[in-house]
Amino acid sequence: MMSQKDTMTNDLKFEAMKTIFDQNYQLISLADNKATAILTVNGILLTVVLAMVGLLGGFFIIENKLDVAVIVLFGLYVLSCLVSIIFSILTISPFQKTGIPDKRHIFYYVNILEHETKEEYNKGLTKVLDDFSLLQKEFSDQIYSISKVNQRKYKYVKWCIWTLLVSLIIIGGFLTLTILR
Repeated sequence: MMSQKDTMTNDLKFEAMKTIFDQNYQLISLADNKATAILTVNGILLTVVLAMVGLLGGFFIIENKLDVAVIVLFGLYVLSCLVSIIFSILTISPFQKTGIPDKRHIFYYVNILEHETKEEYNKGLTKVLDDFSLLQKEFSDQIYSISKVNQRKYKYVKWCIWTLLVSLIIIGGFLTLTILR
């Protein structure tokens, strides 16, 4: 353990930044995995429910209030399922707006491609690697950027989960009423 008088070497600072970056990147992977799992569950459930509705001949024939309730629940289920699917896709899809103001940033892929040529990028990278304060700034910008991506992804994952739960509640009511029908 370092005392307050000890100063961190550049290597230790870089390792600390790398650890922060790696942990934040793992959170992005976790959000993507959650959204993919929710997308899969929604796809399977939607397929089963649509197949069941297709096999129940005369499903959309309305003879009483129970029929209306079943159709309304079916519509609500499809709507909530589609909303959950949309949030899953939004979670998984990459967005380029990250909060990094400098178009010529060295680490982030969108900004790397802003360099005219590979040589121009290599020149910028060499400049950053030769000056630790620039390296520290560029890396901290990258950490900030990835944190903004995490913030967006977890907002959408939360909505994926909530809409999936609503879908499951609706489908429970739908199946119950379908059996009673």
